Amino acid sequence: MLQVLPLAHEYQSSLVGDCETCMIQMCKPGTGITVSTLLDYILAAEKFNLTVFLETAANYSARVDYELLRGKTFKNIQIYSLASTPKLEMSVNKDISSKFSKINIETRLLIAEKRLQHLEMNRRKRDNNISVNESDYELPLY
Repeated sequence: MLQVLPLAHEYQSSLVGDCETCMIQMCKPGTGITVSTLLDYILAAEKFNLTVFLETAANYSARVDYELLRGKTFKNIQIYSLASTPKLEMSVNKDISSKFSKINIETRLLIAEKRLQHLEMNRRKRDNNISVNESDYELPLY
């Protein structure tokens, strides 16, 4: 799809809309999209002005851990001693971090706005004892 999009855009083909539709379909829980692919899609959408996809991607990205979008992962490490507590070790995926840094500030702002809306919605649900299923938005980096 990312190989077809530049040609479709160059020749002003209706395939641009088909690529955008396919990208939108991938921004749903359970599709298996990775953070790396999501960022590739966002960068392509910015380049080819796919505004409908950018709105969808912002909504989807708002539900993904922000640190994952930036390429950071954390894992517990156990240091064995009498009074030890697990510590977190952070690692940074430079490829994903680089992709995220290339996203336009306008798109980052849109993601932040959607994240705030999402957090407010979840707060209201919790206040009203409505369950929230966040596990649908856990993405692998690759």
